[in-house]
Amino acid sequence: GHARAWQAADGTLKRDWPLTIKSGAVAFSPRGDWLALGTSEGEVELSEIATLTTKRLLRTGSAFVTAIVFSPDGSRLIVGGSSGLIQVFATDDGRELLSLTTGGPPSTGNTLITSLAMDPAGKVLAAYRTDGRVRVWRH
Repeated sequence: GHARAWQAADGTLKRDWPLTIKSGAVAFSPRGDWLALGTSEGEVELSEIATLTTKRLLRTGSAFVTAIVFSPDGSRLIVGGSSGLIQVFATDDGRELLSLTTGGPPSTGNTLITSLAMDPAGKVLAAYRTDGRVRVWRH
């Protein structure tokens, strides 16, 4: 597949970025300078929008990444995937800051995280699993 960037004013194609992986999740940083692509190989490609080049490759504890969200200030990238594990990474150097679990046995045998959301203040994180469970963390 490809990630493509167009000029909004006239619709001309500015960049065509071939993807070497299948993407399961995507998110823009709040300032719009980074793009995070979660892969079907359990990694996140953190790419600079201006050049569309991958600057960091983050490895997760999941077989594939299904949900990504940036913190409101862009300093953290929160990643969820097939394992039910949620990992928080620093965007400046890619180090893992924290791992969270959605807790308890899965009600239907599936712990996959399908979506993540963070409040505008960056104090509350919510995760939704495919078995219908929602987990909320407050900072």
